[in-house]
Parts: sequence; C-alpha cells; structure tokens
Amino acid sequence: MADVLRNGQNLTPLKENDPIYLNDRIRTKSYSKIGIIFLDESEIKFAPNTCVEIREYALSGGNKRQIARVYLTRGKIEAVVSRTSKPDTFIIDTPNAVGTVKGSDIFVSYFANKTGIFVEKGLISVASQSVPADMVDIKKGDYVIVPFDELPGEIRSYLDAEMKRHKKDIAPALRKKFITYEEAKRLTAVISGMTGGVRIYKKGADDWRPAKLNEDIYEGDTLANVLQALTAGDLCEVGRCFPLAVQLGPLCGDLSMRATAPLPIVDVQ
Repeated sequence: MADVLRNGQNLTPLKENDPIYLNDRIRTKSYSKIGIIFLDESEIKFAPNTCVEIREYALSGGNKRQIARVYLTRGKIEAVVSRTSKPDTFIIDTPNAVGTVKGSDIFVSYFANKTGIFVEKGLISVASQSVPADMVDIKKGDYVIVPFDELPGEIRSYLDAEMKRHKKDIAPALRKKFITYEEAKRLTAVISGMTGGVRIYKKGADDWRPAKLNEDIYEGDTLANVLQALTAGDLCEVGRCFPLAVQLGPLCGDLSMRATAPLPIVDVQ
C-alpha cells in the first residue's frame, strides 16, 4: 500500500498511473513498492517503508530538466537519472546528507540517522548537510556511509552480494504469503539497539517477556523498563517521517528503534 500527502490534506491511496505533483509526499508501507517516472524520463523506485517529498521540479523546452530535488526522509530508493539534461540538476537530500546526481543509477537509503549511497552507474557528489560545501565524488562500483552530523565516511567498493540485496529490496515481487489490508497499512518498528533490561508486552499476549534485538513491534505492543512504559503508537511524532530513537532510562536499560513503516507526514508548525 502506498499513499500521498498533497497540499497538507489527508493521505490518499495511490493507484497506478496517478499523477504526482510538486510538494507531494509519497510513502510506501511494509508490503508495497512503487515507481515514479518524471517527464524528463528519470525514475525513482521505492522500497517498502520509504517516504519521499518532491521539493523541486522544473523543465525547459523539450522536457529538458532544469532542476529536480527530492527529499528522502526514511527508507530506500533507486534513482535512475536520465542524461537528457545538464549534470548537477538532480539532487537527492536526506536529513543528514545531500547528493548531486550526474547521470547515474544509484541506491540511496536513510535509516537510523545514517545515509547510505551505492553507485551502480555514473557518479554522484555527496556532502553532509552540516558541511554542504565539502563534497566527495562516489563513482561506479563504490559506496559511502554518511553518519549523522559528520562528513561522509570512507569510500569503498561494494560487494556483488550487497548490490543484489539492494536490487531485491527495490524490485517488484509477488509474495507467497497472503497479507491482509490491515497488515499492509499498519505501523511497525524494529528494535535496533538495546542494553540492560527491556521488556515487551505483545498485544494479545498473556504476560510480559524480555525484548529481543531485531524483534518486530507493532501498534498496540508495549515496551518498558522499571522507569517507564511506552506503547508503539505513542512513539510516532505526528508530522514526521524519521527513524525512531527512544531512550527508556539510564538505570535499567536503553532502547533505540527504527521505524519499518513511515510515520505520519503532516507538517507540525
């Protein structure tokens, strides 16, 4: 299931061949993948649990791209950027990085406050949002990780297995398991870091039990330590689409989580 937020109104489910407009925010949920084709023949493909805003888009005569700028607030995309326009006119932002694409086929992800960029074809210039003038070029076959509030890390060559995994995340697939509508649209999260004693009470369970690293949590589940308890629904800050990070207290355990479905995306002023 994928939907769009337009003009600050309610989220609307997307259907094949629906138009996409400037300032639209598009998100996929846990079991959905979509693709957007721009008029200059560039394309963005979404993995599940991804949220993107179309911030700028302008054409000149003959559908030549003057500028395109998209904002990936969480998840993973593949950007196949057409060469019909000048270089440096397709820009991908994340909360902590900016990349200027130069006729490339690249994969960009943003999870747990880190941006990952893998270049299958072409070139992308990448910088931290904190130091946008200090750019590095990532070429075909290479990847880089940009930590939160830091400069891009070491540029490395990626393994074939890594690229295959990214392609699998993006490529359309038929699921053998039947997924109900309620399952497809629900908000989920994954416990991505934990120290100390953290407990979980699963919705419908008989009792509390110890939480596990990489365990899925869903709306209605409750996480707790001795100091406080939070439900998964309470962890969603209205108006944002970002990796969850929750500290449950210094005495008995710290917990961090990343959302595996986008959060609500209505701006909070």
